[in-house]
Parts: sequence; C-alpha cells; structure tokens
Amino acid sequence: MMSPTPRSPRKGAACCLLLVSAVVTAYAAFIGLVSIWVGVSHQRQPGFWVPIVAGAALFVSVAYACLRLFRHVLTHLKPEDVVNL
Repeated sequence: MMSPTPRSPRKGAACCLLLVSAVVTAYAAFIGLVSIWVGVSHQRQPGFWVPIVAGAALFVSVAYACLRLFRHVLTHLKPEDVVNL
C-alpha cells in the first residue's frame, strides 16, 4: 500500500550521513583509545607519552567534529523531515 504523503529524500540522506559519521567516529575513537592504552601500558619506556597525546588528540578532535556535524545536519532539516522515534 502506498503512503498518502511523499517522503523527503533529505531525511534518508541525513540518516545515512549521520550513520556513516557515527561509524567513522566509533572507529577513530577505538584507534585513539587503543593508542592511549599502548602508551599507558608502556610507561617504563622513553617517549611513552607520545601515543597517549596522539590518541587523546584523535579522540577529542573526531568526537568534536562528529558532534558539530550532527548539530549542523539536525538544525538544517525542516520540521517535516525530522524522524520522530
């Protein structure tokens, strides 16, 4: 049965964009946390702080970028494009 109201392609594109960005953020967060774990577990070696700083910088920058993208996409959708869960 066909829906009486047409669906907006913007809603589908926004959902796909947010899903892909969430997957990329989860991957980068995993890499950043593994880098921090490697640095913490090798504290007796010189330069142990480098993976800790790199992992923290990666984690913070990717999380910030993802949150900015989520806010940008959700604020630019029209009220009829937003999915009510």
